[in-house]
Amino acid sequence: MVVDDEEDLALKVVDAAIVGLGRAWQLKPMFAGTKVAFVSTSSGHSEIYTTNLIYSRIRRITDFKNTSISPRWAADAGKIYFVSSMRTGFPEIFTTKGTGDLQKVITDVRGALGGASCGPDGRIAFASSNKGSMDIYIAGGAGEGPRRVIATADVDADPSWSPDGSKIVLTSGPLGRPGIYVSSASGGSLSRLSTGYSYCTEPRWNPKDSAQIIFTFQSGRLGLAVADIAKGEIVAVPTTSPLNLSHASWCADGRHVVATQATKTTSFLVIVDTKSGKTTRLTDAKMGNCSEPDCWVSKN
Repeated sequence: MVVDDEEDLALKVVDAAIVGLGRAWQLKPMFAGTKVAFVSTSSGHSEIYTTNLIYSRIRRITDFKNTSISPRWAADAGKIYFVSSMRTGFPEIFTTKGTGDLQKVITDVRGALGGASCGPDGRIAFASSNKGSMDIYIAGGAGEGPRRVIATADVDADPSWSPDGSKIVLTSGPLGRPGIYVSSASGGSLSRLSTGYSYCTEPRWNPKDSAQIIFTFQSGRLGLAVADIAKGEIVAVPTTSPLNLSHASWCADGRHVVATQATKTTSFLVIVDTKSGKTTRLTDAKMGNCSEPDCWVSKN
């Protein structure tokens, strides 16, 4: 606990400095209120790790010598959901508080299975092809009572909850031409976001600003854009890097995101300012290929 307390204090000091120096830009605290889960191949297998935004402490969460992917924080940061095929050879959703503390959530499913996005009330949303097509399901936090809420003729995936838990943003569409859609969390019709891009995926709702959704688009390369629902605007993140950016997850200030940046042979995590496009590398080469970041942010 002493180490955690000292780490938390250091992050709060960094926040105070950022806010103080960034008054002209109205910068908000982001370091103490953000935790990052991600996939790393440093062990030779895809396993789940966690860190903070100053990369001062890295924790290994899974050690199954298999493929563990799609980490998603629980609403209270008490555990992490992830997908692994280590038990049956088929993808299943598990949760763990730490290495060796494994619990089944959605298991014995034959077919494709996506990561479990946790809503503010503890329910999870996930994509599954259990009934043939890839559809969106909602279940309790322990996997109880799974119910299909979104089913279209196309592929439905990547659900992300609105901050109040009333809506879900998701990817839907035919293979090769996915788009971003919004639906009530109870199901019903889908409302498509007009993005201006023919290929959009990986939407994530801003937990601090319910009007904003970030997503990945493809236009020559993979990039990030922010949809402002209230203003009806789509603004590409203005990075000048030629490298692909994808799979973004919001930090606690509602401005920065942690994303995957990739070359043809390597991938690593970066912190991206969605306003300026400034990109700062987070993970180092010792962690191997890193991807699929998911941020837990404090409610304060």
